[in-house]
Amino acid sequence: DVNKRLIAEAYRVLEPGGKLFILGRDLINSHTLSGVQGNMILAVMRLRGQRDRNGPSRHYSLRQVRRLLIAFSRIRIHRVDFRLLPKGLIVLPVRANDRYRRLVYRPVQALANILTPRALKRRMADHWQVVATK
Repeated sequence: DVNKRLIAEAYRVLEPGGKLFILGRDLINSHTLSGVQGNMILAVMRLRGQRDRNGPSRHYSLRQVRRLLIAFSRIRIHRVDFRLLPKGLIVLPVRANDRYRRLVYRPVQALANILTPRALKRRMADHWQVVATK
């Protein structure tokens, strides 16, 4: 997978003590509804023989993120954001997705932000950010 190759190349070119920062949404949590949706799309792409075609971001469990970074001597993984529902549904056309976001996602997310315990929010973080030291 692309992320695996990128991390291996970053490790190769870093000097000992050098740091790798992954700060975007490249490591999305697979244990969320967004992750389930993305993994279903990837499964369909694999069945169609399009495994490496550009598509949705790959989704990872915390264990898989640690495995990606196994060569590094020190790894700090930060949980970022909390989303109860996917921000968009890929089966919907653009206008329907806009309505979904406005009428379903935003109000449900606002309520979930208030009612969800902090521990569960951490467990359902949207994605991982990483600082890894060679």
